Amino acid sequence: AQDKILSYGELLSTTIISQLLSQKNIHSEQLDARKVVLTDDNFGNAFVHYQKSYNRIRAYYQSRKKLQIITGFLGATEHGQTTTLGRSGSDYSASIFGAALNASSIEIWTDVNGILSADPNVVFDAKTISHITYEEAMELAHAGAKVIFPPTMIPALYKSIPIRIKNTFEPDNPGTAITRDRLRDDHFAVGISSLYNVSLIRFQGAGMVGRFGVIGRVFDALAKKKINIILVSQVFSEHSICFAIQPAEVDLAESLLKEEFSFELKNHFIDSIKIENDLSLIAVVGEGMRHTPGIAGKLFSVLGEQNVNLIAIAQGSSERNISFIIKNDEVKSAIRSLHQYIFSDNAIINVF
Repeated sequence: AQDKILSYGELLSTTIISQLLSQKNIHSEQLDARKVVLTDDNFGNAFVHYQKSYNRIRAYYQSRKKLQIITGFLGATEHGQTTTLGRSGSDYSASIFGAALNASSIEIWTDVNGILSADPNVVFDAKTISHITYEEAMELAHAGAKVIFPPTMIPALYKSIPIRIKNTFEPDNPGTAITRDRLRDDHFAVGISSLYNVSLIRFQGAGMVGRFGVIGRVFDALAKKKINIILVSQVFSEHSICFAIQPAEVDLAESLLKEEFSFELKNHFIDSIKIENDLSLIAVVGEGMRHTPGIAGKLFSVLGEQNVNLIAIAQGSSERNISFIIKNDEVKSAIRSLHQYIFSDNAIINVF
């Protein structure tokens, strides 16, 4: 019912725009994407069945000559139930249609000059990233960059269709180009992403060492209630594991885990399940970090100079993302110092 109600904004706006264009002698018509985009029934964040959707889109376009004004964000199940594709799902819709029709490029028009090197509310001299790979864009988006919805890259990536993000209010600005490859510059990272207000759940106990399937049981217990794990960090000894989730899901997650690990808690294989709140995630992303020794050490040294305490650290096997958890009140200092270190071409001298 919620997805059905949310659909009306797109339905009304596309009706208005197509009518306006027709009055201006631009031959157009509205296309309700629910007729062609097929999804599962995971309401609020539906999974798109790509090939079936592509076939429907191509069949629809074969008999159409008019400009299509398409509802973004929407799909439907095989039984015709309205579904939505998640936050910023209209970008995703554009990518799906572009891939289905083998478009030469996909443009996303927003209210900023593309993807920025950091949160402009924190770093006032944040720069527009002129060129970025699909993988780099996905990493930034997953870690908090709200300019583009992570799944948007998937259809474009498999068809190698460039995506360009442009600013509606500054149409002459080149924005950000997203492609499979890019030329490397002198900076090892392209951007710093930040996700504010996350919570950390920590398992620890000597009895965890050598016990099989602990992480699998954690993931399985939380997945049953669709709780998304943002970051995972585990020490080699298996004595401790921690992971980050949204604060709104902490109480449910704690209840599920206490139920799943009741035996281990009762017999002290696990000492306790600890919750830490008021934290934030920061991710430094860039292809230039791959196979470059010492990058993590340099970044952590910069944070150490600012007395920023690292609570949890994770680095993906792709080597293009180093993520860490810190306290909320240290976020601004951390982001500004990292941005200065990575992107500034000028030395800063403090005079007292």
